[in-house]
Amino acid sequence: MPVILHRLPFEIIELVSSSLSTHDLLEAIRVSKSWHSLFYTFLYRHISIQTHERLYRILSAFKSDLLLPAGHLVRSLDLKNMQLSPKELLCITEVFPEIDRLDIDWSIWGSLPDDDNTHYDSNAPISFIHPTQGLSPTMHHLFNHYGSKNLRHLSLDTLNYESTDIWSILALCPHLKTLHLLNLNYEHIITLGYIETIHRLCPHLVLLEIKCTRADPSPALLPEFSESEGPIRLRSTLLTNFSLSSKSGAGKWPLWLPYFAVKYPYLEHVSFKHCGLGKDGDGGYNKLPERAYAMFIHSCRQLKSIRWNKITIHHEQQEALFHNKLCNSSNSSNSSSSSSGPVFKNLKRIDGYENFNIPGSLVHSPIIQPGSILSELLTSLTIGRPPVNSSTSQIIQAVGQCKNLIDLKIQECYVNPELAYDMEEILMHCKKLRSLYIKDTHLKTTTSAAAVAVAAGGGGGGGGSIQIASQHPLKKLILKRSSFTQDVFGCISGYCPDLNHLELLGCFQTDRRDQVMIELPRQRLKTLKVQGLRTRNYYTGCRIRFFSVKTEDRNDWYYMSRYDINYHPVGKKRAFQKYRNMEFARCLDTLDDRDVQELKSLVTTKNLKAWDINAVKNNLLHPYTCHLDQACWDPENIYYSGLVKVVCYFDLIHL
Repeated sequence: MPVILHRLPFEIIELVSSSLSTHDLLEAIRVSKSWHSLFYTFLYRHISIQTHERLYRILSAFKSDLLLPAGHLVRSLDLKNMQLSPKELLCITEVFPEIDRLDIDWSIWGSLPDDDNTHYDSNAPISFIHPTQGLSPTMHHLFNHYGSKNLRHLSLDTLNYESTDIWSILALCPHLKTLHLLNLNYEHIITLGYIETIHRLCPHLVLLEIKCTRADPSPALLPEFSESEGPIRLRSTLLTNFSLSSKSGAGKWPLWLPYFAVKYPYLEHVSFKHCGLGKDGDGGYNKLPERAYAMFIHSCRQLKSIRWNKITIHHEQQEALFHNKLCNSSNSSNSSSSSSGPVFKNLKRIDGYENFNIPGSLVHSPIIQPGSILSELLTSLTIGRPPVNSSTSQIIQAVGQCKNLIDLKIQECYVNPELAYDMEEILMHCKKLRSLYIKDTHLKTTTSAAAVAVAAGGGGGGGGSIQIASQHPLKKLILKRSSFTQDVFGCISGYCPDLNHLELLGCFQTDRRDQVMIELPRQRLKTLKVQGLRTRNYYTGCRIRFFSVKTEDRNDWYYMSRYDINYHPVGKKRAFQKYRNMEFARCLDTLDDRDVQELKSLVTTKNLKAWDINAVKNNLLHPYTCHLDQACWDPENIYYSGLVKVVCYFDLIHL
């Protein structure tokens, strides 16, 4: 076996090692001397430092005689969530000199002296799309040290800090192949000129990801990157992946296409995302002539995926991009047959957003037109609040025209029972769905769990009204800040035997006041994540502390003995403020069997008065479970909070 390994190319061994954990690599280097020489190189390939304690321990270890040469083997370095002094940064560059992947955030400069942190370069070019500052000596040393050597992958999270000189950093890193620029503030306006400057400084990029405050691809801003008054000559690059997330201007995505047509002939994956509040729709609507779309289609023939996130795509834009008449006429003239093929022959994945608010969307949207490229290739779709005079059933029927849809996200219904989605309708119309994400929405069913069980067993589908395959391929279900009825999980249990991933975050069950019931007896879950569950409605203080987990051969009871109140970002909408501070379990302890019987008597569907609860308190026995908090065992808290009952098989569980 060692002889075979030595005969393999180094790239194959590197690929094998990338699939091994640190524990596996430690075991591998102990097999023999030859294995030690092969896999020892990969044992310290990646180092992540996020605390000063870890920094001191790592630097001490690599400076010791035991690991003295190992610092040269480190290729990937993460520096985040801490402030580093100039001396510490200098030590890092000395201990780890051969880094080719660097991931940092701007907080590491927090300990720099004022005269080092506020360095201005009088020779730096002045531009309104990029702040002028220059780099401090410490910053210059770090990026010059790595950028002049092997640095190929760089990720910078500026944390919206002001006066971050990205261009000066990139000028020191000309060999980059992948670049991630995250959280650029308002001083950075991502224009055509900004992107062109990046490519001029880093001509070998194959992946570019930018998350910013403002983007404006207006052609009038292209000359901003150059001080020359002569004509601008664009040279094509080898870029294959482009991703842009912006709080403002993401809806202007069509204006990027002519630039892409010239600059990115090898483009394979492109993504546009609006990361601000609401959606970036009509405000960014820009009409382009069909020849501009045709130019992009002809040049970027290797496109494999295109994604829009929280961006409304107008029908004219969809038609021009996927049913361009100029391209079709060109294909027809060059082909002996009268029929023309698809404009993107390699396109395999389209992720879109559709809220059907444009008049006539439910009838004329290219997404739901049978035989259209969008309806055939759309694999991921996000739908928002249904428009006025349209029911959720009509929306799901329209979405069902996307025959290859595997990921569906439903959101923005604000847990309104009148805008509830029927789980059976979703499964009936989206027959290939594998992942379902429900956010701020009420989920229901029209058929009882017993009827679903009969239908799944081959006894019919409720008189033929619902026809769902008993082997629906749904594998992943996520509910966030949503509500549901008990029969929803009965429906999923009957029709989705392959479900193995379930997440419930800040959800509540509306049809029971005593417990949240998650009954999935046919499923073998690999992951179950529950956080902040409630009964009846979402009351922040009614935290559920008790959990019943029933599997095939046992029924275990747990109680949440310790938990943290974690901050949960929910935006500024008043209706969502109650979800801001949710509990997250730190420790689940086993509940004594004698306390289980007492607990069952405290959890009831009856409406108890205050004197009834006081009577229960007077007769309540002291809990047998060790270290059970008296506040947790209070009958009033248990009565109003209830419990969570889970019935399924587990490979792995997270509560």
